[in-house]
Amino acid sequence: MTAAEMDMTVRGKIVKDSSGSLALQVEANRSFALLPNELSKGLGALADTQTVVIVRGQLYKKPAGKKKAAPAVPLKLLILEVQKKE
Repeated sequence: MTAAEMDMTVRGKIVKDSSGSLALQVEANRSFALLPNELSKGLGALADTQTVVIVRGQLYKKPAGKKKAAPAVPLKLLILEVQKKE
């Protein structure tokens, strides 16, 4: 059994991935794609800047059906609250 969702507070920079979608980069080689909502849209202006944000969010993985396991789907972060911009 795996967790389908997990609440977390993370610190990182807003970046755009290769498809132009927003992501929160928390380490040089680790980032979380952002699920679009009003809060994530408000962070779009910070994309690819040096501004560091602290957000509270929910890491979400689409629940698997009863079919064979699909290839790993990237986890997406749903922002619940923007706590700080530095």
